[in-house]
Amino acid sequence: MEKVKFETKEDFLEYCKTNKICNIPRKYGSQCCDFYDGIERKIMIDGHNYINEEPKKYPCILVFGEFIGFIDEIYGMFIYPEDFN
Repeated sequence: MEKVKFETKEDFLEYCKTNKICNIPRKYGSQCCDFYDGIERKIMIDGHNYINEEPKKYPCILVFGEFIGFIDEIYGMFIYPEDFN
């Protein structure tokens, strides 16, 4: 399980782009991401790749893990400071 803290939207987008945490077309299938407790929208990365959600607000922590199966799937959720109250 991975944990990453994001202070800003720019931090989040750069992390996703650098680590290819997005829907990446492949010759056979694709890598899929499902993040939860965020704003449901598509975010374009490099004009054609996307993730399915972005955090509701910053700072936040993204906790995620990868499942290797027919297609590579990444599941995770955003955690916010008030979640610790």
